[in-house]
Amino acid sequence: MPFANHRGQRIHYTVEGSGPLIVLQHGLLLDAASWKQCGVVDALADRFRVACVDSLGHGLSDKPADPALYNQAQRAGDIVAVIDDLGGERAHVVGHSMGGWSRSASPGFSRHGWRRWRSAAGTFSLDCRAAMPAR
Repeated sequence: MPFANHRGQRIHYTVEGSGPLIVLQHGLLLDAASWKQCGVVDALADRFRVACVDSLGHGLSDKPADPALYNQAQRAGDIVAVIDDLGGERAHVVGHSMGGWSRSASPGFSRHGWRRWRSAAGTFSLDCRAAMPAR
């Protein structure tokens, strides 16, 4: 089970596939497994190395009580920590709901740099299956 460490917290993630790195960040009250359950990982894993991140306080990641650890810039840093842990220079980053908010952190981008993102996208669909193409 892989974990990245950022600011003293363990951030859990899963990895499948090979190719350019794409990092998927789930929405509030979901976890990394939700991307697999919706079929997103299977749709991408034949073309990409797909990393699904358990956001701090979710899934198997640490769940600290300090609210300061949950701000937007900190969460953007968590995504960069996963990219670093995987040895990636850059990654496509996709976020759903809270995950879209995390990846769009202006302080996070200025601190960690847009140069780490190949592309960034967010979605706010309540049902991730609605955004999936028909197979």
